[in-house]
Amino acid sequence: MEEQLEKVLFGLGFKPEELDRSLSTFSGGWRMRVELAKLLLAKHDLLLLDEPTNHLDIGAILWLEDFLQEHEGVIMMISHDRQVPDAVTKRTIEIVNGSIEDYSAPYSKYLVLREERREKLMQAKKNQDKEIDRQKELIEKFRYKDSKASFAQSLIKKLEKMERIEVDDYHQKSVRFQFPEVPRSGKDVLKLDKIGKKYGDRRVLSDVNFELLRGDRRAFVGQNRQGKTTLAKIFVGALRADAGDRSLGTNVHLAYYAQDQAESLDPNQTVLESVESVAPNDVRPKVRSMLGAFIFIED
Repeated sequence: MEEQLEKVLFGLGFKPEELDRSLSTFSGGWRMRVELAKLLLAKHDLLLLDEPTNHLDIGAILWLEDFLQEHEGVIMMISHDRQVPDAVTKRTIEIVNGSIEDYSAPYSKYLVLREERREKLMQAKKNQDKEIDRQKELIEKFRYKDSKASFAQSLIKKLEKMERIEVDDYHQKSVRFQFPEVPRSGKDVLKLDKIGKKYGDRRVLSDVNFELLRGDRRAFVGQNRQGKTTLAKIFVGALRADAGDRSLGTNVHLAYYAQDQAESLDPNQTVLESVESVAPNDVRPKVRSMLGAFIFIED
């Protein structure tokens, strides 16, 4: 059991020297990893996992995929990460239009099968609509003729009992972003020169040199606690480096979306008030539709 316990905890990113630390010294995200480890070690017959990768970095996610592939029990998973259910699951359950569709396939294959099913439904609905129109014409033609009135009534009852084919419009619903025009910046956007940062005795960054040019797209990828957030905070000026220089280029305006961004919200504001408080005048008329795209309904 000791060997299995270490395998799971190390796989989820814990270090040997951390195993005897108090839970109170860990962040909420790391305590969630402890909860996940407890589930994985208990050898349950059924694992119901609701977005298990939310608090995991890439290394831990890849380890979890391998672990779940070897799990002998039943797994039911809810996930926004397409890659994990693709690697782990064999069936996909779709809930749409108040009903459930069951596909014997992982997520990527489900998308293909779903589109094939939808095309067949669209054709069937097209044929059904034609038949409905044909019967309505017959009803109008015969309902006022005494000799055909009973026939017209039978068609009316047949139409009322007909189960109408519904085609969901799921694929048509999407969030569309349109970023407002901004003043053109200089070629140099941001530059770090020999940046250093430490917390107490722990040095997180040392002699970091980095440059962003106009048009660049960059991603920082790495395990948790490697300094990605620290570097991001130094970028935006939310954290001061212990050594080195940070410089912004001409006409550069920064926007920062942090992992704890929700803590900066005013809980006394409504959703609408919160967004309108930062929206430029020309964007204000679009705020409601933008919130609707993020599934905030009228009330």
